[in-house]
Amino acid sequence: LIDDDSKIKEFVLGSLSAFLSFLNVVSDCKSLVIRAVFDEIYAGVIEEFTTQTIQELDELSTHTFIDYSMNDDVNITDIDPKYVHRRVEGTVYVVLQYGSDGDRRRGDGASINDDYPFVIRMRAKVDKLGELEAVDTEVDNSSFYE
Repeated sequence: LIDDDSKIKEFVLGSLSAFLSFLNVVSDCKSLVIRAVFDEIYAGVIEEFTTQTIQELDELSTHTFIDYSMNDDVNITDIDPKYVHRRVEGTVYVVLQYGSDGDRRRGDGASINDDYPFVIRMRAKVDKLGELEAVDTEVDNSSFYE
């Protein structure tokens, strides 16, 4: 048992310092996990746009190319025994090309840049959180027709 006030003070300050160091490590780990999750989600969104034909984009031009996307909002919508479900909202930036590359070289084609809001519902198995799969993709192309 410690009954010396200076030793008690030293012990308490040392304990508080160790606890604060522990909290800093927890905060750093949290930041690393969040960054990794957002990187996986970004990669999953890009994969969805570049490997799948998205009807709402495909119908706008002869050739639609994905330039990039921005994820504006990411939410976990549900956690069940098998999956963690996420909803990703953002904007996809595209190049709409009319005519072939040959047509464009001859001056008969055209291309325009445009962007559209999207929602992608994704899920990952609870034991493989880094392996995301898109469940549903919606792109709002109504501004194209305005």
